Amino acid sequence: MPDPSTCSGRDLPTGTVTFLYTDIEGSAPLWEREPSQMRMALARHDAILRAAIIEQGGHVYKNIGDAFQAAFALPAQAVEAALVAQRRLSAETWPTSTPIRVRMGLHIGPAEAQMIMPKRARGLKRLFRYFGRRWRRSTSRSS
Repeated sequence: MPDPSTCSGRDLPTGTVTFLYTDIEGSAPLWEREPSQMRMALARHDAILRAAIIEQGGHVYKNIGDAFQAAFALPAQAVEAALVAQRRLSAETWPTSTPIRVRMGLHIGPAEAQMIMPKRARGLKRLFRYFGRRWRRSTSRSS
């Protein structure tokens, strides 16, 4: 996956796109009870998810807190990325008092990637987001 700071946007899938959405179940209480363990767990979680997405040809276009949003050109890539990530997450020994569980959802539909941070902004990464009527409905339902 290209780094968003070097990605032209041409690398991101457009047209019919498969999206993978993830987030950690019950992360807020874990952060309150075990902040230092959650810092370690989140770093491992992020590495596992990012690797699974990249290995299957996906593009992480948004990562906020413990949530990932990734885009894939083909549905099979997104399904395989989710399966690989879940297997690795399940096999992990977590530093938290309970294992980290990650919800994942998929959506397929028409969408276009658009850059929201101009390339010439010094020292800032270029960011991308997706637009499409069906996509907007699916993200609001998955929140």
